[in-house]
Amino acid sequence: MTWKNNIATTGKGLYFNKRPSRLERDGYDEEVYFSNTFSPIFKSDGTVGGLFCIAQETTQKVLTTRRLKLLDHLASS
Repeated sequence: MTWKNNIATTGKGLYFNKRPSRLERDGYDEEVYFSNTFSPIFKSDGTVGGLFCIAQETTQKVLTTRRLKLLDHLASS
């Protein structure tokens, strides 16, 4: 069962934090990260008729965290 079907079946939303993805920017593929919230949109009969998605790119936060961990590792070596 996919997460979209899960939302339609349960009527509960989902949240993904710092989810990796590939995106083409400026003519080349780039690894990017997004935090997404998917919420069901209910029809008048109570069934799920659609999804509302809010997304925030978190790539810089992920890369900064990686860099700081690397610097900490190098400094403690």
